[in-house]
Amino acid sequence: AERIVSLREAGAAGWFDYDCGGVYPGINTEIIRQDSATPATDAVELVERTLAGLFPAPERAAARSAYELAEEALALRPIAFDAPDVTILSGRSTIECAIALPFDPSDITGFDQGHRVAFFAPTNFLTPNTVPTLREMYEACVAGWERAWEKFAPLRGQGRWAAEVLPWEKRIFRAHLLCTGSAWRYIQMAGHRLARGQRTVTAAQERDALLPLLTAELAATEEFAALWRADRRLLMNPNIRLQPFLQACVPWVPIDRDDPFTTKLAHTRALLARLADGRQLDAVPVWG
Repeated sequence: AERIVSLREAGAAGWFDYDCGGVYPGINTEIIRQDSATPATDAVELVERTLAGLFPAPERAAARSAYELAEEALALRPIAFDAPDVTILSGRSTIECAIALPFDPSDITGFDQGHRVAFFAPTNFLTPNTVPTLREMYEACVAGWERAWEKFAPLRGQGRWAAEVLPWEKRIFRAHLLCTGSAWRYIQMAGHRLARGQRTVTAAQERDALLPLLTAELAATEEFAALWRADRRLLMNPNIRLQPFLQACVPWVPIDRDDPFTTKLAHTRALLARLADGRQLDAVPVWG
């Protein structure tokens, strides 16, 4: 809303919104619809007018709060930060794709070239100095989405929005929480792997730390897989062919070409079984 009003104030005849994810139904589309019907000169008024058409009066304050919390959670994504040995570290790719990727904590090679952190920029590496920073940032991001979801989940909406769009919008909120949680768990696993490589924890201690993380990851992946199988827009980017992209990220695990979650779920269950029976993880060299 603020950008639309600012463009109008600057004398723009129109605007173009670039997003490689495509145009989806949701609050942004509804703001544009309202502005197209009655051009706005005040962003707050435009938002209020939009929410008034989507939610009954008793729900509008909660809806506004939920969207504000979601905006804050999006801003908490590790898009870039300055760690001692990294100048930029993109996080958007991890948020969107981590939950579909298998993970093997015994394979340290999976953490070079920005794997699970950023898949696009060759300057991005996951290193000992980035792990604590990422862990803290993703923890805050997950907490932000949890607060947003708690506000948004009970809303019922009204009219066409309630019948056609709100169920999708709730899947979007939930998907963000699930994917962000997955990325956070992977960074925690990286921390355990780093500590193991530096010999500050034993194989048994690493296994004990990984079991609850992988159990939570399995539950989140099962939930997300059900959402994705019902509507594949939840993990779709027209610039990326998902299955070949994932296969390139983890070439040592054959990714199912029709449904990457078939691979992720089977791989996670097998890893849990391996850890649960008491077998220790493979020894790894010190991560220098």
